[in-house]
Amino acid sequence: MTEKNFDLEDPNFDPDKITIEMSENLEKVACFAFDEAAEKLRQAGNFEPFTILLIGENIHIETHPGDTVEQCFDSAWNTVAKSPSATEAYVFCYDGFVETDDDPEADAIIVECADKDADFANVLCKLYTVTDGDYDIDEQIAFLDVTDSMFFEPIEDEDEAEGEEGDECECEECADEAEHKHDEGCGCGCEDAPEAE
Repeated sequence: MTEKNFDLEDPNFDPDKITIEMSENLEKVACFAFDEAAEKLRQAGNFEPFTILLIGENIHIETHPGDTVEQCFDSAWNTVAKSPSATEAYVFCYDGFVETDDDPEADAIIVECADKDADFANVLCKLYTVTDGDYDIDEQIAFLDVTDSMFFEPIEDEDEAEGEEGDECECEECADEAEHKHDEGCGCGCEDAPEAE
């Protein structure tokens, strides 16, 4: 999965002036996510995007398979947005790439993470290279950017939205607006709907 193309060589980026706002517990969960992703890469050569929810002293891990980047992202977003009220923080981890001076598409494990009361999520990464099937993953975690927190409103599912629109009555009488008024009384109970004046 490739989510975003980050530029590690942005001339406006000064890591000495960046203050990453993360709770101690979120830092631990983010590091755990990097370790989990690294282990899966070394074992299988890939991993499905996954979220980790921090709920009290427990964590909840969920994978987000999908045919497109958008499907994976929407699934993760809704998992976080609809998470229990006791959720303190989340991590979204996926396999992506970042832009460097040496490689415009350098492989990287990418983590988006945020505490519930944060205004935004931090985007972090670990670069890695693959040589003859061996994965060399950087020990250092790099700060990439900030992005929207997934604790905001859930993303509306297109199928559900289409279903809601499809709930309208489609009988012949309703289709002919000149003869039949379509209002609250018309919802598959056409006989109850008032005639148009």
